[in-house]
Amino acid sequence: MKVSTLFGSVEAGKSMARVLFAGLSITLLVFGFTGVSGAGVINPISYTSSTSLYHPYYLPDTGGVELTDGIYGENNWTPGVPNDPWVGWALSTATINFQFDNGFEIDSIKVFSVHTGNTVLSEISIYTSSDGNDWNPVLSFDPLPTSSGLYTYEFDSLSILDPYIRLELPARGNWTLISEVDFEGELSNPVPVPGSILLLSSGILGFVGIMRNRIR
Repeated sequence: MKVSTLFGSVEAGKSMARVLFAGLSITLLVFGFTGVSGAGVINPISYTSSTSLYHPYYLPDTGGVELTDGIYGENNWTPGVPNDPWVGWALSTATINFQFDNGFEIDSIKVFSVHTGNTVLSEISIYTSSDGNDWNPVLSFDPLPTSSGLYTYEFDSLSILDPYIRLELPARGNWTLISEVDFEGELSNPVPVPGSILLLSSGILGFVGIMRNRIR
């Protein structure tokens, strides 16, 4: 049906009222939840990592996404196999720089590693930066695993607001292996519903009510 004016026919008016009301509901939903988020997994925009001094392609990070793809390594690893969940560095410090969107607060970092004799994660150091150039230390931890197996190292209550996070994993054994790094947090500045939006919404509701009464 062609609607030539705002007040059109009765059926057109009723349809218009329903559309306006549905549109209002969607608008309120969008504005009501903008910037509101509970704690959860936060994925970085991207990351870069150093290569090994020796055997740089021994356990490469295929595509530069293996540390945040949600695939966790099992208690085995296969040298030289592409797409293996484990990323490895030989006889050298591993440096990994993660970049995040602004506006997030990182509360927790989990590092998934394995210890198999000469494969040791000897130390984990965390740094942050506001620009990716100047780095500030947050903490340093020496795991010193005593038996072979899978290890998950979790650091809580970090309250990191900077968009850049660096992990440094110094070499102690022949190899340093990790399969995943998880970040959890929330929006640092939730955006409340502006009062003007609520007033506008109330006005539209009133207008819809008047329209519906006029077309009955």
